[in-house]
Amino acid sequence: MIDFVPLSMTATVGISMGIIFYGGLYVTVTQGLNSPRPALWFSVSFLLRMCFVLLALYFINDGHWQTIVAFLTGFLVTGAIFQLLKGMQTQVASASLKSVPIKSISVRKQ
Repeated sequence: MIDFVPLSMTATVGISMGIIFYGGLYVTVTQGLNSPRPALWFSVSFLLRMCFVLLALYFINDGHWQTIVAFLTGFLVTGAIFQLLKGMQTQVASASLKSVPIKSISVRKQ
């Protein structure tokens, strides 16, 4: 019989790991693009985020496939929410840019 309390707790851990993973990715992209060494930012961030999530999955796993599915479901739902929030942020930014009037540029011949 499937016990839902441990599975919901595992899904909660997956959501937490998703927030840490995708939040770290957001910080890496915003800081790494402005850094003089972006390759270092991206590679170290990737290694840290992957090690953190894989360690959490290792310690959460009790040998049943249901716990892995619950963890990954929480993790992937968090990723989908981050993508939706980023898409909404992009739409708001593009809408605010559309409202700015663009002045025509005149070229003088000398």
